[in-house]
Amino acid sequence: MGFDNYSANFFFRIVGIFILGENDIINVDGYLNSIISFLSSAILFVALGMILIGLLFRIFNKLISHPAYSRWSNRLFLFSGISIVLSIVVKPVLLYIRLGGGVKRSTLLVMLVIQEQISNM
Repeated sequence: MGFDNYSANFFFRIVGIFILGENDIINVDGYLNSIISFLSSAILFVALGMILIGLLFRIFNKLISHPAYSRWSNRLFLFSGISIVLSIVVKPVLLYIRLGGGVKRSTLLVMLVIQEQISNM
């Protein structure tokens, strides 16, 4: 049982209810910041686990000299390194895009001020 179509549909409906149900854009901004931070830190922990399993496979390779353990440990080290680099690089890039990398920051500030004035009416 994987992340099939029913699960994806249910997930996107729940996320849509949370995001579209907010009246304040700052809360949606907080949700996005939390999601990005969670995914970045989760990837770091997964990469740490991959390094530990790679070390275990390296020990198995030393004990019984099986070439499969050497290949698996090298692949785990490679993908853990890629995961660490991506989790460090992608977080600032996504935060920059979210804060208006393609949109002027002044436009974002004007939208926030207008939205705050409307909510104060």
